[in-house]
Amino acid sequence: MNFTKHLNFFFKAFVFGVWCLGTISLNAQENQGQRKVQILQADNILRDQSQPDVQRLIGDVVLGYRDARLYCDSAWRYSDGQFRTMGEVRLIDGSQRLQANELNLNPETQRVRAKSIGDSPVVLDADAGRLETELLDYSLNSKIATLPNGGQLEEGERSIRFNRGRYLTALQVLQLGGDVQLTSADYDLQSDSVHWDERQRVFSFHAPSHLASRNGQFELWCEFGEFDETTESGWFADSLHVARVRDQSIWLQANYLELPADSAEPSLATGHVWIRDTLEHWELHGANAKRWDSNPQKGATLWVTGDSAGRVHWIDFGEADSLFLVSDTLQVDEKFLHAWPDVLMRQGEESHARAADLHWDRDSGLVKLQGKPAMWLEDWMLQSDSLEWEMLNNRPSSLLAWGHVGLSKPVTELCFQQIVGRQITGDFTEGELKKLMVNGNAESVYFNEDVEDPCAEFNQSQSSRMRIDFEDNAVQQIVLLEGPEGTWMSNGLSVPAFEDANWEQAPLVTPPRKPFAQK
Repeated sequence: MNFTKHLNFFFKAFVFGVWCLGTISLNAQENQGQRKVQILQADNILRDQSQPDVQRLIGDVVLGYRDARLYCDSAWRYSDGQFRTMGEVRLIDGSQRLQANELNLNPETQRVRAKSIGDSPVVLDADAGRLETELLDYSLNSKIATLPNGGQLEEGERSIRFNRGRYLTALQVLQLGGDVQLTSADYDLQSDSVHWDERQRVFSFHAPSHLASRNGQFELWCEFGEFDETTESGWFADSLHVARVRDQSIWLQANYLELPADSAEPSLATGHVWIRDTLEHWELHGANAKRWDSNPQKGATLWVTGDSAGRVHWIDFGEADSLFLVSDTLQVDEKFLHAWPDVLMRQGEESHARAADLHWDRDSGLVKLQGKPAMWLEDWMLQSDSLEWEMLNNRPSSLLAWGHVGLSKPVTELCFQQIVGRQITGDFTEGELKKLMVNGNAESVYFNEDVEDPCAEFNQSQSSRMRIDFEDNAVQQIVLLEGPEGTWMSNGLSVPAFEDANWEQAPLVTPPRKPFAQK
């Protein structure tokens, strides 16, 4: 019983082995048949006794290899199966048309090698256009054309010159390197290595590259990236310096950036981010930036953050003065700007501000400072719980401060002017402070700065309201309004120190890191 089972098992194994060997043998024969070149047409087939290993085909020669057809005036067939074709040689393989003076066909490697003779180049008419070169290697299996000596591609108004390249005919992808020069009706391109996807209309950059539109509206520099010609979008990077993009008046650069189809603002940018609008005259510096489209009514919002190497800097170049903002995070859209925390602000050379949080309505010019804001107007320091500042052309036109409001100014290192109240309003003319109104329980400690020893005595006063007039950025007079009381006192007495009028030096608003230079 067991012997019968073993016998059946060995018999089945033997049959399976014979079938496998037969299948392998059949596949090998089929592969050999596929690699065989057929002589489909020739006026004469000759042999030369001086070259016994060569068979000569003369007159209207037609060779077949799989679906490809090769036409020539004459050909030599060698004993190893290779062919050397001469005269007006044409190879037709699907949609590819290859023309040359001489072409070698090796069925074993399934490759043809065409080279030019004299002034006649090798020509490949393909879906991507007309390729001309001195030397071309074409795989009948992978359908890839290799151009080791470079060449030129012509397609309509597009012309490309390159030092070396490959054309993946099945994918319609050109892989070009070595001083690639592209000109077209829309773009000019210089690159050390670039791939072009004819179907997707997409450039892939693999070495330093520069692309610019002919109308002057768009250009980019990068080392790596992809660019969609149709939507003018993509991603770009540079391993040593920065990638740069200009869309009309807006410049954008970063170590890595992604550009959406509908805006020059990045959807994502990381590393040494720099955005500049040469038309609206503003700059934005940071470490990282991201674009959000969550609010259709407000449009896209751009978030920028700093890092340990540097904070976010916003610079708005006005007609009269420039406005500088520094913070850890900045959010900006078409109308509003929001900066936080630990915001520093400088307007022109004389006005500075500090706050935990800043909101700026760029249409109305209203700036709101919150979180114990402080403002330096010339030599005066203004402190409050909240502060609003209206600007025109980056110059203050009015201000409003409320909640524990205090003004202070150093007279010497030993004494300080002090003014406190519930609310302060300010008026400016062409950016110059002209008047401050202190409203509600106004109090002051004032020293006469015009005497030899200004700290020797002081005037302490109270009133419901107080007006401070300025001229040439200096106090001209202080007018007590509505129930004034005031007394001159010797500095031998204790000078009151108002809690809301503690003067300190204006913070230094450092300039941003300089943008990386492009290679």
